[in-house]
Amino acid sequence: MRRALCLLALLFIGTGVAVAADLPAIDKWVKYEAPDKSFSAIFPSEPKTAEQPAGNIKINMYIVELGDTGALLIATNGMPKIDTTDPKVVKATLDGGVKGAMKNLMGVVTKETDIMWQGKFPGRDVEATAKLGDKEGIVRVKMVLANEKLFQVMAVGEKDTVGKAEIGKFLDAIEIK
Repeated sequence: MRRALCLLALLFIGTGVAVAADLPAIDKWVKYEAPDKSFSAIFPSEPKTAEQPAGNIKINMYIVELGDTGALLIATNGMPKIDTTDPKVVKATLDGGVKGAMKNLMGVVTKETDIMWQGKFPGRDVEATAKLGDKEGIVRVKMVLANEKLFQVMAVGEKDTVGKAEIGKFLDAIEIK
């Protein structure tokens, strides 16, 4: 499982990851603010950060590996200015984000729900299964379009880890500024 998670992390960031073997109590998690001040979130430990080019865009990543059982990731990337008040444009953009994420993870969507993050940013809440090495993994991701960026808040790993209440709090704690 560790190898699969490391491969997943490398897929996103192309570099090493910070390790947190156990989930500390949620009140011990650290509040993290992105260097560009675009968001703040909570992590069980200080995330490892990296940048990766993807065509004409730059992806900024913040990741914490949870020992052998999972990883938490926030990825942001700039996007061309889109009309987030046009439901067709929002749907097409989020559909593309989900399709790309599932292709990279070789995942299968099991649940998808449109959301309005912080009451003003359109997004999608997605759950999926993915093969992580020789084990079946779970992926939970929130994709949000805000301020000409796509924010992806993701938890991936074994069901027992990704299903924990603390993971739900991580997914729900991002504050987009």
